Amino acid sequence: MKVGIIGLGLMGGSFALDLKTPFPKWIIYGCDQFKENEKKAFELGIIDHVISLDDLNKMDIVLVSVPVDNSLKVLKKVLDIVNNKTLVFDVGSTKEIICEFLKGHKKRSNYL
Repeated sequence: MKVGIIGLGLMGGSFALDLKTPFPKWIIYGCDQFKENEKKAFELGIIDHVISLDDLNKMDIVLVSVPVDNSLKVLKKVLDIVNNKTLVFDVGSTKEIICEFLKGHKKRSNYL
């Protein structure tokens, strides 16, 4: 299983670490707007590979872990890139606005 995580802060990084115990064969990919976060996450073994958003089309699951005020823009971009079988979800607290914003997106069914 290939899991992509966008945003390698507390939530994204913790999610990556928690996946490694029950699913040690899963490969965790990550990206962050701050390159130093990517480097540190890789060095600490939190992620297995650093990727760009363009690589999300190869993922089975994508977690978006960015501040809520950026999530609409990021989620739309992610859904534009992922393949038709990729599950996309986020850790933001507000879902109604996101669901309304994405309701017309051709890959809306990929978003949980």
